[in-house]
Amino acid sequence: MNKRLLVLLLLALVVWGGVKFFKRDQTAPPESDPNWPLFSINEVRDLNSSAAVGGFHLIKRDAGWSVTRAGKSEAAYRADQEKVEAFLNFINGNKPRRRLEGRSAQIDREFGLDNPAAILTIKSKTDWTLKLGVVHPMGDTIYAVCSSEPDNHLLLDVKYDEQLSLKEDHFYDLRLMDLKPENISKIRLERSGKGGWEITRTDKGFDFTWPESLANKEAAVSEVEMHLHDLVSMKAAAFAPDNSTIPAEANMTLSIWPKEAKAPLKISVYKPSPEKDLFLTRSSWQTALVELDQKRVDKLCIPSFSLRERRFISVDLGEVVRLQLRQNEHDGKPAHEMAALKTESGWKEEGSGRELKGMDMLLWRLTDLRFESEPSDILPETGIEILDWELFGKDEKPKTVFKFFFDPGLPKDQCWLKVEGREKYYPVLDQFLEDLQGQLAPGGVNATEALPPKTD
Repeated sequence: MNKRLLVLLLLALVVWGGVKFFKRDQTAPPESDPNWPLFSINEVRDLNSSAAVGGFHLIKRDAGWSVTRAGKSEAAYRADQEKVEAFLNFINGNKPRRRLEGRSAQIDREFGLDNPAAILTIKSKTDWTLKLGVVHPMGDTIYAVCSSEPDNHLLLDVKYDEQLSLKEDHFYDLRLMDLKPENISKIRLERSGKGGWEITRTDKGFDFTWPESLANKEAAVSEVEMHLHDLVSMKAAAFAPDNSTIPAEANMTLSIWPKEAKAPLKISVYKPSPEKDLFLTRSSWQTALVELDQKRVDKLCIPSFSLRERRFISVDLGEVVRLQLRQNEHDGKPAHEMAALKTESGWKEEGSGRELKGMDMLLWRLTDLRFESEPSDILPETGIEILDWELFGKDEKPKTVFKFFFDPGLPKDQCWLKVEGREKYYPVLDQFLEDLQGQLAPGGVNATEALPPKTD
């Protein structure tokens, strides 16, 4: 036999041996594996995992996915469909890294498959079972067998052990509703013995529609939309224990009408114990009792005042070209006056040419001021005028005059503001007044010194 023939024979043996080894220990390309099932959440109806630590049972019902409570076949909580789908996607996307042919009882024992660490059963078009054994000595894979390949041992990603050991609470859907903010047409809050409010969506925004005392109040679109976002995204702290009991009457009930729905979704909140800041809540969507803390209840039970349109100043800032500040003599401080012009490079003090940095921002903040409590028709006797702020238009005529008043009877961080031409006095945060006074010339009256200390 010449050398050429010997080399060809050796090559043939290597190829033959490689084929035999490939059949014994083959690596499936992740993008294509006809032997591995692909599960669709639309077709799967039951997922059951039992593990040494953890495990869960997920069931698809008419109302959506639910996760059964430990040791109970009927009682169930809502399950988060996205988490159910994520679990199925993990199975679909993590195919066997290797397959070992020639399964036997002896090898099952060696790989820990005679007493599986976890068993997963998925009921879909056909039932499918996966059993996990011990972790491979290298630590990155775990031995397994499945019902669709009964003659093979599989090496799967070691993360399978973590996924099959998930506990039921991982899948809990603790939301109070399954709605989008833009699909809510009306909400009504009713508080036991304390009234309530109702807001209805309109073509222009939102209107108060109940009670009659609120019917003429304007709702703030931004505040209502923020409240709707809080509602739809709210999750309970936990599901209530099985032995939980609720009082006969709810402390508050929130009714939420989806668009084109005849009946509202209802959320009822109960306080079983006056000593504890723990509330039990039942939602017509969630059905199972859930627990809420005070912070969550406050977001549900928001007062109507917080949803009102409380901005009250409208000024065309593009027309303002000159302003004047007059600080009144007060508490031993001298009176001070300053005027400023708007130039191409910004606001500058008349006479000195001093640049007034931040004046444009103050003007913008002016239009966003909100009253902090109900306006007053009269100025209290304790009110003291601190500052006048006059805005002029291009025609040199005054556009608006704002008068700020200190009042020790207000909360520490508030002052009165009156807009010329209106009868009301509005309580606003005094930070704006302090920042405005900060624009006075150096050596003039200091912003914080201008305000006497308030008393509790």
